[in-house]
Amino acid sequence: LRYDDAHREVETLREALEQSKSQFAQLFALAEPATTSAPTMLVDKSSAVTAAQSEIGEAQVSSCPQPISAIKGIGRTYAQRLYAAGVGTFWEVANLSDEDFIRILELSGKKLQRVNFEAIRKAARQLAEKTNSIGRLWDGRPPDDFEPLEGIGKTYAKRLYEAGICTFEALANTSVERLMEICPPTKLKRPDYLGWIEQARERISAPRG
Repeated sequence: LRYDDAHREVETLREALEQSKSQFAQLFALAEPATTSAPTMLVDKSSAVTAAQSEIGEAQVSSCPQPISAIKGIGRTYAQRLYAAGVGTFWEVANLSDEDFIRILELSGKKLQRVNFEAIRKAARQLAEKTNSIGRLWDGRPPDDFEPLEGIGKTYAKRLYEAGICTFEALANTSVERLMEICPPTKLKRPDYLGWIEQARERISAPRG
């Protein structure tokens, strides 16, 4: 996946989030919830969880959505609807039921006749295998834009996203050693990893308006 494609995917996701702010406030978290009451699920992910347990032992929860518009048969519009419903990984798409597709993608009539659910699930499964993300589930949190952070830029931002680091919180809690593995230094350039971490922490503590 080229950076431009990944960037467009982030923009697609941001549009979906903007349209569905109230819905995202209710998205469930498969990890231990930070609040006392569990949010309401907008899509049942039990099939994806069960399938992950069967194949790799347990599901892997990530705060980074994947570029699901890359799945053959999905595209930008359907990707927006899936993101808005809390579906953000190849594995999750691969384990959606026909009823899930119909409801989330708002299919009826001729549109319904043109969609091949089994082909979409198969294509999603293949991408999950290709990206080594069997069993990955999205926790519904929107990604943050790393490009404005000094010293990161497009190339490093892409590597961080691919490594599952796509929020300021995740970046702030990543060790220098791990960042060196993801974005190794070269003879000509050594990234300021501590600077990245500090900037991420500043973003987290900054008041949100």
